[in-house]
Amino acid sequence: MAQLSQILKQATGVVASRGEGVLLYDEDDRRYLDFTAGIGVTSTGHCHPRVVEAAQRQVGTLIHGQYTTVLHRPLLTLVERLGDVLPPGLDRMFFANSGSEAIEAALRLSRQATGRPNIIVFHGGFHGRTVAAGSLTTSGTKFRSGFGPLMAGVHVSPFPDPGHFGWPTEQATEFALAQLDYILQTLSAPADTAAYSSSRYWVRAATCRQISASWRPAGTRRRARDAAGARRGADGFRPHGQVLAKRCKPSRTSTTRSPTCEALA
Repeated sequence: MAQLSQILKQATGVVASRGEGVLLYDEDDRRYLDFTAGIGVTSTGHCHPRVVEAAQRQVGTLIHGQYTTVLHRPLLTLVERLGDVLPPGLDRMFFANSGSEAIEAALRLSRQATGRPNIIVFHGGFHGRTVAAGSLTTSGTKFRSGFGPLMAGVHVSPFPDPGHFGWPTEQATEFALAQLDYILQTLSAPADTAAYSSSRYWVRAATCRQISASWRPAGTRRRARDAAGARRGADGFRPHGQVLAKRCKPSRTSTTRSPTCEALA
């Protein structure tokens, strides 16, 4: 009998039958408060009426127009609207099927544009399950075990996570910057570093831009400044103490895990 692969484990035993706003309902019509929003996919809530109406209208008009074969108006409209809100210099769009594909496109772009081989990632990041994206992933050994050797040219630096280290934010930030500088001294010279990639908060886009345009050293180390010619990775990272500090949030530990859904009374 066919079964789901055991590689991907569910955080709950809920079998969802429908959703409405922030709520999910199981097959017994028990309701749950969904804290994941479909891992960010349903940011307007489950079955928002305008989203449902637009999806139904599109399915009744054109289900799929593969854009290396044909163009279609919704695609062109999306490109125009994204162009209205993206920062200057980000003016080329590449649409992908998954986060892994977006990560790997950004990786290829970074190496191609800079002519540099190395990528620096940060402890605890999840980038995907394909070979290259899995080589960048350090959120768990299950994403990296059993199919080595992994992609070369990847170096891992600590993420300034106060919850993990048990330190104040400032101390965790200083430690992370010092370790990043040490990697640039001993493992990946700035001249060989194409990008930094951090995926702690599941923010993805298949685009890269130069760090130097938005990076402010503010007392950070010299080699980190020398690496400003590297390109910011798919999820963005600026080696700047203030930015690091703002992005620090306590993370789950291996012994405590928040449930995905909480049953309502």
